[in-house]
Amino acid sequence: MPETDGNAVPTPPKKRNERTEAKFFEDADKLIAEAVKLGADYDPPNNIAKLVNLQAKRAATAAQRTVNQATEAAEETKRNARENLFKTLNSDVTSLVEYAKSAGMPPNEMDALKSIAREIKGTRAKSIKPDDGKTHISVANLSYVTRTDNYARFIEQYDTLAIPTGEVFYKTSTHRAKLDALRQSTADVIQAESVSNTSGELLDKLAYTDPDSLLNGCVSAKSYIKSKYKSTGEPYKNIAKTRFNLPSRLR
Repeated sequence: MPETDGNAVPTPPKKRNERTEAKFFEDADKLIAEAVKLGADYDPPNNIAKLVNLQAKRAATAAQRTVNQATEAAEETKRNARENLFKTLNSDVTSLVEYAKSAGMPPNEMDALKSIAREIKGTRAKSIKPDDGKTHISVANLSYVTRTDNYARFIEQYDTLAIPTGEVFYKTSTHRAKLDALRQSTADVIQAESVSNTSGELLDKLAYTDPDSLLNGCVSAKSYIKSKYKSTGEPYKNIAKTRFNLPSRLR
């Protein structure tokens, strides 16, 4: 999932269809097995369809697929970790606002604290004047980075209240530590995403988009077998139901 500049909502990428991809590899294996069975009779004019090249490309592509699956899993782990950190943010902020209220903070200071809290949550004040010149933010327009930045502002505003407390949760230092964790979680996601994207791009090149990709090699090999044995020949019938199409996400 590509990250944004921090001011827009991240847009999910087109997902890799694991079932479709697994079927692609199954069909490639079926075609390669047929070429092996034909032996010396299998002699396609296109170099990428030569048996040795098909086998080498199949091996390289499968290895890269394993790498990509691992990097995607690592990215998902980082995303889940970030979600868990952000999960309590709204309730934490609400608790701090209520704590400040219980401490008898002046209305103007409470209003300033509540204003930032609303931006973190993406909610609007109950009464909004369209011509007040303020930017009212909905949760749909908040990215993780923006929410974190607003949380940082909230912490600084809360700190100015200097509410004496012996409870760890209500200490400013507790929330500055959480702020650091939130920022690190997004940095971790961005890094994991970069690694995952790189491995995915390489997989797509090997499997689908390079001129000598496994896909193109299989298309050529299938056409060769059909040309030599016709659609009625047993070798072609054995691979007739294989499908070698560019994934819809790459079209």
